[in-house]
Amino acid sequence: MTDLSMNDADYVALRYLLEMRTGLAFRSDQRQSTETGIFAAMKRANAPNVATYRELLASDPVVLDDLIVELTVGETYFFRHPKQLDYIAEHIVPDICRRRDHDRTIHVWSAGCASGEEPYSLAMLFDELQLLHRVSILGTDISRSALRRCQSGLYRKWSMRDEGGARSAAYLSQEGNEFRVIDRIRNHVRFEYLNLALDQYPSLTTGTADLDLILCRNVLIYFSPETVRGVARQLYDSLADGGWLVLAVGDPMIDHFAPFETIVTEVGVVYRKGPQPKNAIAADLVTSDAFARDLPSDTGGSALSPRGRVQSDVPQLIDQATQALSDGDYDLAIRLTEPLLAMPEADRIRVQAYANVDVIAAEKTCREATLRHQTDAALQYLHGVLLLEMDRTDESISAIRRALFLDRRLVVGHFTLGSVLRRLGNVSAAQRSFRNARNLAAELPEDAVVPLTSNERAGDLVRVIDAQLTVLNDWQALQ
Repeated sequence: MTDLSMNDADYVALRYLLEMRTGLAFRSDQRQSTETGIFAAMKRANAPNVATYRELLASDPVVLDDLIVELTVGETYFFRHPKQLDYIAEHIVPDICRRRDHDRTIHVWSAGCASGEEPYSLAMLFDELQLLHRVSILGTDISRSALRRCQSGLYRKWSMRDEGGARSAAYLSQEGNEFRVIDRIRNHVRFEYLNLALDQYPSLTTGTADLDLILCRNVLIYFSPETVRGVARQLYDSLADGGWLVLAVGDPMIDHFAPFETIVTEVGVVYRKGPQPKNAIAADLVTSDAFARDLPSDTGGSALSPRGRVQSDVPQLIDQATQALSDGDYDLAIRLTEPLLAMPEADRIRVQAYANVDVIAAEKTCREATLRHQTDAALQYLHGVLLLEMDRTDESISAIRRALFLDRRLVVGHFTLGSVLRRLGNVSAAQRSFRNARNLAAELPEDAVVPLTSNERAGDLVRVIDAQLTVLNDWQALQ
């Protein structure tokens, strides 16, 4: 029998654990409703008391996931808040199309997508606009059980309520008492585990970089002001220049947390990233930290004279280029490294710099660099990431596999390959790649930075991979 009692110390300990593991925040006036939810989840977990339940939460992701679902309103439905979606169709999508080349994929992220109706609705919206062939939509959530439902694409009549029912009907096929999203829509939507409050993004490996549109509706209301500040900045960094962010009407204002352009509309405030130096594309490219450790700490004066003539020796040029890249002075980073074609380190910096300016130029530069340095695993991996960004998936897989042939211990290579294979529906191969990445990451100290990532810690990556494997294993069990 479950002991449904909780003193102040028990409540504080549970609340602290939840905040640390999920980023969720709980106000003092929410204690009664929070305790009610905890007790309901305790019964389902067959926990005899709060102490035992706290241990389960710390060790069992399934138990934690069940409590997250209990304490958050994860329910949604097709074409929820239709006026906002109409604004996206009438104003935001045309703006994106004006900025993007006609053959360039439009990248959209539904952050905190719950059971998946929102990202599927977005795919339906793009189909209405005859743009489905151009869009790639990512849905992420902290709830693994919700992600399993997303993957199935199977919904009950309740998800079709209000005007969204008629609008989504053409994209659903009835199976008994349920309705499944048709493959033509599902093929343009993929789902990944991501904790907005704790995980690192933007990231090319998770598809959260250089985005044209992000929807993050009814999510920030669960976070503390400090967490909202950090999430707002990361969402800003995840957008391409000119990219759009749409929150729910009831979400907190975030214009003072990041330099968004704020636009007041009849459907609420929307945010836009103005022309800024882009940092998102390079988020998962090899960081200069990997080789900067070997450079002299004292680099002396400027590497260029006022007229741009090289004056420093090679280590100083590398150091100056590294700093220029960090400062967002991509033109300077390119000019500094152009004379150093014999050095793979310089080529890596130049590729990163071009990636923040022109992906096509970055791919060409990286392709040429791989021919000069055919045994450099990092450059092969970078080439794979850039090809993936250009939707050249088969070539991307080949490049990443070349990198892994050169360096079988390239953790991020296995992880990225797993992510790509999962998107292609090759579940067993994706599982193998994820397991390889997890085993290698687990050998590192938990707080060690994983090579070729943007300061991602090994322990964090292990947890992300565990979540990916859980979703894949559950999906495979349903087949």
